[in-house]
Amino acid sequence: MSLTPSRISVSYIFFTIGFIYASWSSRLPRLMEVYDIGDAELSTVLLTIAVGALVAMPLTGIVIVKTGSKRLTAVNSLLFVLFTLLLLHSPNYFSLLVMGFCLGMMNGSVDIAMNAQAIEVEEGLGKPVMSSFHALFSLGMLAGAAGSYLFIGMQIDLRPHLLFVGIASMIGLLISHRYLIEDRIRSDQKQSTSQKWRLEVGLLFIGFIAFCCMMGEGAMSEWTSIFLVEVAESSEAQATLGVAAFSGAMMIGRFGGDWSRAKFGGPILIRGGAILAVVGLLLALVLPGVWMSTFGFLLVGLGLSNIVPIAYSIAGRYPGLPSGVGISTVTSIGYAGFLVGPVAIGYLSDYQKNLLNETGGSWLGSLAGLQVGLGFVLVLFVLMLVLAFKKI
Repeated sequence: MSLTPSRISVSYIFFTIGFIYASWSSRLPRLMEVYDIGDAELSTVLLTIAVGALVAMPLTGIVIVKTGSKRLTAVNSLLFVLFTLLLLHSPNYFSLLVMGFCLGMMNGSVDIAMNAQAIEVEEGLGKPVMSSFHALFSLGMLAGAAGSYLFIGMQIDLRPHLLFVGIASMIGLLISHRYLIEDRIRSDQKQSTSQKWRLEVGLLFIGFIAFCCMMGEGAMSEWTSIFLVEVAESSEAQATLGVAAFSGAMMIGRFGGDWSRAKFGGPILIRGGAILAVVGLLLALVLPGVWMSTFGFLLVGLGLSNIVPIAYSIAGRYPGLPSGVGISTVTSIGYAGFLVGPVAIGYLSDYQKNLLNETGGSWLGSLAGLQVGLGFVLVLFVLMLVLAFKKI
């Protein structure tokens, strides 16, 4: 059977999940108005979504072993869209939190399942395609944000907007589910308990590489524009260039990632990406001008673009383990970095600002808050680089 329809179907699912996620997240200000909540209440909603995802990710790996990723991808992609709609039709704040937790569980679960499906397609095709799937997720987010801009311009409110795109997406998902494929059982999956423990310890190193990478992704997404305003003293309009440079480089890097991986191999691509990330962030921190920092963030985006897709691909093929177990282990560790990173940077930056007021004359005290906060990310990038050479 030709795997081309399966590849198109999985591509559509990646695109749709990114599209729906960006469609509602880009309209969070309107969500706050609808439910009459402030920043603290919204943070709690976002926290319940994150907790739901973290709860679901390891459980999904166990379920995939029993049922396979085909059924889980089909069911949970539909449930993800459904809970997005239910989130916006909650009668009160408490139910909003409950729906947020459920949405997070579906988000975390479908993330594992669709990546496991991507591994099956990649193995069936016999060539790297994982980066292209992640590129389409990024493209879906870009399309979702652009769609929100258009709906706002047409003065279409949040609920009818999401209802329209949600129903349209679910129809496409129902069609695409026909072409998903069953998981293959590899001959090396029967291992002793001690062998499995050693294999899982090896996965922790891959997971920590994903942790460092995703912490960097979260840091760049949340703090790039603020860094350019506070440290590089850019205008608010110029600050958007940093986010655009990082996000655009991520997407372009992923679209070229499969070709690069086929030509040079996954380990070289991870090591080269880690080097680019270290150099780019170092430039942004040491030479914090508007254009140099923006260029540095572009290098970070290009460097990080293929590390997580390749880590997932390695985890999904890890000897002796079903693809869902490997991916769920690495994703759970990596996603924790994505959640913890922006928060940790904020606390470090605030601590440094207080230190600056107290010891402005010392070398350490003269550093701006976000230079120290993002300096912590730079340290993790260096650790990621060391692991890439030692463990990949």
